[in-house]
This record gives sequence, structure tokens and C-alpha cells, in this order.
Amino acid sequence: MKNSRNLTLSLLCVLLLASFGCQAESVQDQDDKTFNKKGVTFQHPANWRIGTDENFGESRLLIVNAPNNALVTIQINGSEGAESLETYAKDYSRIAAEEVRSGGKLSDEKMGKQKKDPRGFELIEEAFTVEVTGHKVPHDRKFYRKEFGKHVCFFVCQSSKENLAKVEKGFGQILSTFKLD
Repeated sequence: MKNSRNLTLSLLCVLLLASFGCQAESVQDQDDKTFNKKGVTFQHPANWRIGTDENFGESRLLIVNAPNNALVTIQINGSEGAESLETYAKDYSRIAAEEVRSGGKLSDEKMGKQKKDPRGFELIEEAFTVEVTGHKVPHDRKFYRKEFGKHVCFFVCQSSKENLAKVEKGFGQILSTFKLD
């Protein structure tokens, strides 16, 4: 399972590089869409798209792309031997930092302590700044973990700080409506 997790994290990091410093469109308030495929259901803003829905060994990866390049990644794993949120967040951040450093500079990395959010998810927040071609762009990334029956789901919601207010509602919508059959 660790190899599929590392492959998944590497794929996410490549996608992460594409999101730095893009202008945001607001989340649409009407005509929400429902994703319902292979036992996973959640609602998302109508102007957000499912970019990836793939299986990697025992893991399933979904990536939801906002038009402003904010990302929500969802990784579904079996609960047996599932890692902690802290381990997942540290591994994800380490791999992302390695990817960013190959084409830019990462600084001001600050990862908070684990806590519970009001929806029952475990939560770790991270702030960091990316510098690419001389432009510094502060970002926020939130890691969530929740058990659904025999599965553990990890969610990563990421946006530049300048666009965060425009996408937070969409992040919350996905987390609040997520169901796994």
C-alpha cells in the first residue's frame, strides 16, 4: 500500500505546481453538481471539475479542480494499517517540497497541530510560500482524515491565500456532503 500512496502523492505534487498564483473565480451559488461514481458521492460547485478518478493498487484518488486552480484531493484507502493524519500530512508536504524545489523555492513552511473540525474530521493546517520566477505566492493547505466504515479517507484542500476566500465554500461543500458506500 505504501508504493501506491507514494505514487499518489507524487502525482498530486505535479498537479500542485500548476496551481501557483492563478486568479480565482468565485464558487457558484447555484446549479451545484453531484458526483456519484463507484460508491463515492459528494456535491461540488458547478464550475468545478473532476480531473482525476483513478485506482492505484488498494487506493483510489479523486482530484477536484476549481477553475482558479485550487485543488481538492481525495484519497481513499482501506482502514487496515492506515496511517495517521500527521504521517500523511508530513509525507505529502515533504514530497511536495521536493517537487517545488525542482522548479522554484519553498519557504515559510508552518504545519499546525492536529485538531478536530466541526464535521468530525481530523484536521491539520499548513501554510507555505512558493517562489517561482521571482514571484512569491503564499498558500494554505488543509489536510483532513476521516474513517468511513472499512475505509480511511484523506482530503487535501489547497489554494493560494489570495484566492482562499473564493474557494472555501466549495471545499466545505465537498467535505460536508461526502459519502462512501
